[in-house]
Amino acid sequence: MSSVTLSLRPTLEKMVMPTKNSCKVLQFATPQASIEGELEKWFRGVMKSNHDLIFALERLRDSYKGLLGAKATSEADQAVLMAVEITLRDARNARAL
Repeated sequence: MSSVTLSLRPTLEKMVMPTKNSCKVLQFATPQASIEGELEKWFRGVMKSNHDLIFALERLRDSYKGLLGAKATSEADQAVLMAVEITLRDARNARAL
């Protein structure tokens, strides 16, 4: 029984100018993105989304309050506004981590 060893590292080959024309295509190892780079990219996207959602939620809250105006707020309206404030607080706290 023979064993086969696989290498996950890219191989480097020295390029040599051909002495005659050849139709042979050389393959080059393509570098793979590191997991740290991928995680950083994902994290930046999450942080941007969080920032955008906070901004949108603040605008919706302000618009909702504007629509209510001087009208007496019902329990349902107060519940919505309370949920928005809690969500905004949690989102701001997550941003500060």
